[in-house]
Amino acid sequence: MRGWSLGLVLAFAGGWMATETQVGFAQPPHHRGVPRYRIGIQLYNPLGIQVTDQREQYRYVVPSGGRYGTFYSYDDGHYYTPPVARIVGQEQAPAPRPVALQFGGFNHHAELAERLEMLANQFCLDLHYNYQENPGFDETYAEAYKLLQAAKYVHDKEHQGDHAAIQRYINSIDELFHHVQGDIQGWRSANRRPVGQLNLAAKTEEFEAVLHHLMFEVGVKPAHDDHHDEAATPREREEAPPPRRR
Repeated sequence: MRGWSLGLVLAFAGGWMATETQVGFAQPPHHRGVPRYRIGIQLYNPLGIQVTDQREQYRYVVPSGGRYGTFYSYDDGHYYTPPVARIVGQEQAPAPRPVALQFGGFNHHAELAERLEMLANQFCLDLHYNYQENPGFDETYAEAYKLLQAAKYVHDKEHQGDHAAIQRYINSIDELFHHVQGDIQGWRSANRRPVGQLNLAAKTEEFEAVLHHLMFEVGVKPAHDDHHDEAATPREREEAPPPRRR
C-alpha cells in the first residue's frame, strides 16, 4: 500500500455541499463517477434544459462557480457549460447551452488544471487540520502532498504550453489519487477547522471528476475503464465457492 517514493514526485517535477464527517465510501474507488457526496447544482443537459433530477447518466460532474463552468459526462459524451450569466437589469440572459468536448481537444485544460491544483491544496489542508488522529496519517498525508505537487506541476506546464509533459504524467496522477482515495476510506474528521465548502468525501469526489475531464481534454484515457462495471472484472469480482463435499 505504501510503495510510493520521492522518485514519483521528482518525475512529476522534471457548489456541491456535503455534511458527513466520516469518509465512508459505500462503493469502491472506481464507481464510474456517479455523484454521491454533493447535492444541489445548476446543471443543464445536452439540449440546454435545466436538470432537476440528477440521474446516473450524469457522471463526473464538476459544478460551476464564479468564472468556472460546468463539466459532466452523459452517456458516452463529455460536455462543458459556460458559467451562467448574471442578471442584467430585469432580464436574465438565456441559459447557457452545453457544448460537446473532443477527446484531446485542449480547449478547457487551463481551467481544469487550475481547479485541480486548488482542490489538491484544499484536500491536503483538510487532512492536516482534521484527520491527523486516523491510522497511517503521516504516510497518507505524504502521498497526498505528492499529489498536490503533481497538480502544481501540471498547472505550471499548462502555463508553459507543454502539452506533451501533461500527457506523460497525467495517468500517474490518476494512479496516485486512487491510491490515496483507498487509504482514507473510513477516516473520521476531528472537525477542528472547516476547509472550503466541501467535506473530505466531496472534495475527493470533485477532484476525481476534475481529473477525469482533464485527462479527456489532453487526450489520455484512464488506466481503469469507466464504461464497464468494475465489480464484473476478473480482478475484483466475487468468485463463487466450490461445492461442499458430502
